[in-house]
Amino acid sequence: MSTIMSPDGKRDQILQALGFSIIAIGLAVLLVTYFDASMLLIVPIALLVIGAYVMIALGVLGRDKNSWNTGEKKTGRILFFGSMLAVIGILCIANYVWPGNIVVLLALALIWLGASVMLMSKKANAFAASRKAVN
Repeated sequence: MSTIMSPDGKRDQILQALGFSIIAIGLAVLLVTYFDASMLLIVPIALLVIGAYVMIALGVLGRDKNSWNTGEKKTGRILFFGSMLAVIGILCIANYVWPGNIVVLLALALIWLGASVMLMSKKANAFAASRKAVN
């Protein structure tokens, strides 16, 4: 069995993302059937799992530790979209558990969005300078 490789020798990222998405959906189906919950929770649970994977595996662990300045914007975007998927999943699950609180959940989503934008607007060089000063 051959593995599809990209020109630079790494695995094809689309197939890897598709494979993990299938695993996340399978995990969501298992959790929903185990807890006898509504099948509508499959999508939010899958979003939560995929978002956590994107934040941890791709955003934090997948970055190059030796060069702090290169890829800083790419890592920020990966962390932003990963956390966005996780927050959407959490908000949908919270709306299922405590129905009728959509205004509070939207306010929490806006607070999260504002905090994320403020953190992403921070200069990458300031982060790298503080990181070098600690070492």
